[in-house]
Amino acid sequence: MSLKKRKDGRYEKSLTIDGKRYHFYGKTIKEVNNKIFEHKTKQRNGPLFSELLDEYESQYLEDHPANRKYIKAHIKRLSEFFKGRYRKELKPKDFTGLFMAMYPLSYKTMSNCRMVASGRYVYGMTVLGLEENPVELSKIPTFRRKGHREPPTPEEIEKIKQYHDTEEDLFMLVRLYTGLRRGEILALQYKDIDREHDLINVTKSVWHDPNDPKLKEPKTAAGVRQVALLKPLKDVLPKGPANDFIFGGKRPWTAHKTQRALERYERIHGIKVTPHQLRHAYATILYEAGIDDRMAMELLGHANITTTRNVYTHISNRKKEARTRTLNAFLESSECRQNEEKP
Repeated sequence: MSLKKRKDGRYEKSLTIDGKRYHFYGKTIKEVNNKIFEHKTKQRNGPLFSELLDEYESQYLEDHPANRKYIKAHIKRLSEFFKGRYRKELKPKDFTGLFMAMYPLSYKTMSNCRMVASGRYVYGMTVLGLEENPVELSKIPTFRRKGHREPPTPEEIEKIKQYHDTEEDLFMLVRLYTGLRRGEILALQYKDIDREHDLINVTKSVWHDPNDPKLKEPKTAAGVRQVALLKPLKDVLPKGPANDFIFGGKRPWTAHKTQRALERYERIHGIKVTPHQLRHAYATILYEAGIDDRMAMELLGHANITTTRNVYTHISNRKKEARTRTLNAFLESSECRQNEEKP
């Protein structure tokens, strides 16, 4: 090890680490020693977690451009939380601590963040030779259990059915009567509508980069499917050139156009429902029509039957609760009448 002062006024120290010669520079001896300490720490603990996140992000976005906004948000959260931390020092409890710090964000947000963090380790194990994935043993706090969004109220459903004069009205009706995801609706072309057999062919989806619409294949093989063209929708669905998009014409709606249309719908009609709520409403239609869970799985484009069964179970439980409330109200009303009739 040697320390010398250079002509430019900086200090330089050279030393051999694991058979390789390194040179460290600094304006002061303390700065040089700090750089040596940081280097040895990095050698021992591996690169900073944020450095591996950057490498994973660039590779992931190259392979999955449609997920740009989603992945960047979670990588930013992970980078900020683990700033200055080394990869090898991170344990499952550290990631559990991150999820606790994210409260009161939704279970889904926590779960997605966990999936991104785990994906970074899977990438590292495959490409960089990492030996373990501590995220696998981390836990999302129990106080944020997975929940279900409630479907629109019967009154809201009836209102949605009444309006079919504008593009945004039609957009909401397609949501209600098909259960399609937003990107799947935006990707619909007139050639996808089979009026002869009353079917809608779902073969693609739209994502925005960041405003411009781009087409992609559905997320999973289950996303490619046919759904029924129900009569209330068929009666109001216009006809157009085969290659035109139903919402947008020669190209699908942009992200801004979509957002403005939905905001205008809410402002004019006073109805605020999320895409997930109307998808749940469609699942309720399937349930009440007696469609079995396997067929519902195909119509909804679920990749896993468990997802469909969980939705059906929730609908069933909600209806049981509604029946219980109705019976209790009836009994209370009966008791009141009996008490009034007593002399």
